[in-house]
Amino acid sequence: MASDWNRLLERILAASPPLTANEYRLALAIARSTLGFRRRSNDVGEKLLRDLARLDGRSFQRARTGLTEAGLLRYTSDVLPAGVDRLGRGFL
Repeated sequence: MASDWNRLLERILAASPPLTANEYRLALAIARSTLGFRRRSNDVGEKLLRDLARLDGRSFQRARTGLTEAGLLRYTSDVLPAGVDRLGRGFL
C-alpha cells in the first residue's frame, strides 16, 4: 500500500490542468503541516500556510481555489463567534 505522501504526490502530478507554481507551493505547505507520524489531517491556520508557502493575499486565495477545484483540497472556513474558543466555551 502506498504511503499518504506518495498518494499525494501522484495526485499532484496527475492534476489536469497542471498546477501553477503557487498551487504547488501551497500544496507542499499543506502536506508539510498535515501529513505526519500517524496523522492524516490537521487543523491548520491560514497564517501558518501563508508563511510556509510564502504567499500573500490574492496569490494565496487563487492557489487555495485552484487546489480546491482540482480536488486536492477541501477548504472550510471555521470562523468562531467573538468570545468563544475552539471547544465552544465562552470567555471574556
